[in-house]
Amino acid sequence: PASPAASPAAAAGAVAEKPEAPRARVRGRLGTWATLSSMLVGGAMLQMGVVFREGGLALAIVVIVLMAAVSHWTMTLIARCLDRVAELVPEDQRNGEAVDWPLIGQVVAGRPGRLIVTIVFVVELFVMATYLQVLGCSTMAVIFPAADKLALVGAGGGATLALLAVPDKLAL
Repeated sequence: PASPAASPAAAAGAVAEKPEAPRARVRGRLGTWATLSSMLVGGAMLQMGVVFREGGLALAIVVIVLMAAVSHWTMTLIARCLDRVAELVPEDQRNGEAVDWPLIGQVVAGRPGRLIVTIVFVVELFVMATYLQVLGCSTMAVIFPAADKLALVGAGGGATLALLAVPDKLAL
């Protein structure tokens, strides 16, 4: 018997699936833009008042527009890079792995590139977690000025550990 891939119905199905590939790429690109934008907007929105107060109206607007242009160009380059990696490493070779930074490192420099990118991300994650702990403890020092600094650090660490113990889904 003929294989299903050789049948006219399968060939028609393959043709019907082709137009969806660009749509998937667009959806992936929009997802990339949404993720990068949400990362940039969070902290920046909290600082807008200070930017306008310290820089003045005209200078603040110029700097914001300039930074928006740089951010736009950066996100465009990242999206192009991810698209290129998706082309260079087909989905069947990725074993279900998403197109992400470690895969980019692997495409650029092989296994050492993947390892370097992974190490950079783990170190960055550790540094950011430490930074956020210090920031949280500094905030608590403002709220509780009479409290011992070491006790505040312990409370912040304890709160973090408690949050890590919360399950993803609560059983009902």
